[in-house]
Amino acid sequence: MRATLVVPVIDVPQSAPGDDATHCMNTSATPPSASELSSPDRWQRLLAAVSLAAYAVFVLTVSAGLLFCNSVTSFVIYSTLPQSNDEDITARVSQLFFFVMPVLLTFFEWYLLDLLRRYLRR
Repeated sequence: MRATLVVPVIDVPQSAPGDDATHCMNTSATPPSASELSSPDRWQRLLAAVSLAAYAVFVLTVSAGLLFCNSVTSFVIYSTLPQSNDEDITARVSQLFFFVMPVLLTFFEWYLLDLLRRYLRR
């Protein structure tokens, strides 16, 4: 059995250089030059890029802080548990508390922060 891939061909009409539609389309693969962008548009793009980078740094910082707090909490809970004589059980429980629990708590806390943000926006 042989599979064939059928790709539809879409015919896009090309407009002449003097048409009205060509001034609003950038058909080249390069971004518009600085002279093509107005000064307010350039500042808006720069502001958007800086605010996106700041938001990414904020999210990473909060995530790292939450992960650290969750790791400390998991370590405290694990240290209060009675230790088993079986090494396999001890290894699995410690793996749960040191690797899985902090990450799951971080996801849960981000979920709660998202719910709180949606609630406060109402």
